[in-house]
Parts: sequence; structure tokens; C-alpha cells
Amino acid sequence: GEEIAKATGAKTVFAVHLSINNYIKEVHEAQAWNFETAKTIEFEACRKAFKVLQVSEVYSEKFPFMIYKHKTEIVPNGVDYAAFGNAEPYTHVGNKPVKIVYIGRIAEMKNIAALLSIKIPENCDLIFIGGSQGSSDLLIKDLQDKAGRVENFHYIGALYDQEKINAIAAADLIIMPSTHE
Repeated sequence: GEEIAKATGAKTVFAVHLSINNYIKEVHEAQAWNFETAKTIEFEACRKAFKVLQVSEVYSEKFPFMIYKHKTEIVPNGVDYAAFGNAEPYTHVGNKPVKIVYIGRIAEMKNIAALLSIKIPENCDLIFIGGSQGSSDLLIKDLQDKAGRVENFHYIGALYDQEKINAIAAADLIIMPSTHE
């Protein structure tokens, strides 16, 4: 991306989703080279970028990102909250009167195991929205398996744009298990 920007004179924008430097506490020895390489790329991208996009104010306050506050823009979890005004009923999944929606990565750190083990009230649909990027393939398989066995348990994968907004707006309860949320 940097070479294309140089060749074309374009401005570069770097989007930081989860800081490699701040959120990987321990790195297995075999991954150390990959970690150091990724960290260097992340730092250099922030330094050289015209604009740095962050998903939360909390991330933007962490080192080294606070150094780049003057060129940082916060885009809360990639969701334009203004779009909720155009939300339509989302009726693609489940038929229960109460909708509980989990949205996010399907990862161990989000405690998906606890949600897999709960007994869902009969009047509720539990709907999981989350794609494979940054997610655990094993946990996705567990969600798919349970969705095949339990009527009011649903895994629908990733949603984008207005369809994502519609699904969130239709929820009676939203589960967003992240420390910064």
C-alpha cells in the first residue's frame, strides 16, 4: 500500500483494529519473528499515514497511538450510528418475540463458551453475528453445531452495511463483550 501511495501520490489511511503491541501479552517463541515484524509494520504505518482510523477512543489513547492523536479519527467499531435512523425490521432469523444479538469476533477472549452453555429462555432467539476474520474456526463450528440442534440458537456469520444495522436495531438486547465497550 505504501509503495502504491508513493507511486501515485495518494494519501494513505491506516486502520487500527486491535493493536498488536498492546494486545498480545505473550508470544510463543515460534511466533516471535512474526510478532516483531507485524509490530514494526504497525508502528511505521501509523507514522507514515495521512490519517489513522481507530475503533474506539480507548485504543487511540494507548501507546504508541496517542502520539498520532492529531491525525486520528474514531470510527466506532466500523458502525456509522447515524445509519440506525434508517433501520428496517430484521426478520430473517428466528421467530421468538425477544431477540438477543451477539455481535463481534467469535473468539475465546469474548467468552463464547459461556454463551454456548446457557439455557436460552423459550421466548428468546439468541443470534450470533460475526465473521471468520479474527475469529476461532473451532468456536464457529461449535456455534454452527448448536444452531443445528437448538431451535432458538442462531449463527448467521458476518453481516455488512444496512443489513448489519437492521439486525442490531431489531435486537432487544445486544451482547458486545469487549473491554472498551
